[in-house]
Amino acid sequence: MDSPTEFDPYVEWLEIDPALCPPNYYDLLGVDPFESDYQKIEDAYEYRLAKIRTYQTGPRGKYTQEILNEITRARICLTSPDTKREYDESLRQGAAKPPISIANLVAGEMPPVQENTFQITPSDQDEDKSKSTSATQKSKRLSVLYAAGCVIALVAIWGLLKVVRGNRQDQQDAAETSSETDIKEEEKKKEPKKIINIVEEKKGILPGANNSFLLSSANGKTAKEHPVVLETPAGTFYGQWQSADDQVNWEIWIEKRGYYEAIVRYTATQNDPYSKLVVKKGGDFVKKTKMRSAEKQGEFFEEEFVLLFRDEGTNSVQFSIEGDAGDFKLESITIRPNRTDRK
Repeated sequence: MDSPTEFDPYVEWLEIDPALCPPNYYDLLGVDPFESDYQKIEDAYEYRLAKIRTYQTGPRGKYTQEILNEITRARICLTSPDTKREYDESLRQGAAKPPISIANLVAGEMPPVQENTFQITPSDQDEDKSKSTSATQKSKRLSVLYAAGCVIALVAIWGLLKVVRGNRQDQQDAAETSSETDIKEEEKKKEPKKIINIVEEKKGILPGANNSFLLSSANGKTAKEHPVVLETPAGTFYGQWQSADDQVNWEIWIEKRGYYEAIVRYTATQNDPYSKLVVKKGGDFVKKTKMRSAEKQGEFFEEEFVLLFRDEGTNSVQFSIEGDAGDFKLESITIRPNRTDRK
């Protein structure tokens, strides 16, 4: 796809290095070259798909369909052993994007099955042989049926005796279990009732309205001295970011797995134009986007990420900065179900 002069969806939307454009299929999905784990390729495809769809209704929505087609072609090629092997070989030979047609990835139509019917006219001798053979076979079948009937009768008698013995044992076991249950119930009545702190039990930030989360300095954790919590007239922020090692961590309790939107709200001035905001969910792919910078204090920005939570229960979310942070202050991160899940 030809890159527009002022806008390149590979760079802006997929965060692909301009030096790698046009990208090969691995760069297009954001996985390591020659990645052999098909599940990682599928996960990367789902993430790319969800992210590009968020731009379909925007001012540059006309570019989304071609990008969606490209990442779909990449996924089909890299999850088929034969086409992946062909594609990898072409990359090793120096081809940036070998022309593998999608038609080659779909099995062609199978030729119709030809059914041959043969009609044989028996002779008189064949008919006599057939009658003799039929009588012999009938006699053998009767002998086999008689023997099978005897076996079935013996099995039925043995099974009946087993059922009778089993019923007696079940009645004895049931009586013993009932007695043990009564004793346990009596013991429970004597125990004092406990009040369970549901947040402490689940060990994570519980969702608020509409299964959404508000992550801020009130419930985040830092592993180092920086960033620090700043109390200002404009609000409470994480500020004084020093290096890429600085990060904030939140543990949230996901009640429903699936795709979620993460909206990062912040204010920044004097930052490096190549600085990026980084959001990471557990051990999954790192999501990055360029940091904007205001000309004066007090101007806020919001950036949107798409996160995939595969598991219900406690999940970790980390936020950090790549590059010079300047006067960056993080106010909050709102995590909410994806648009399609909120309808």
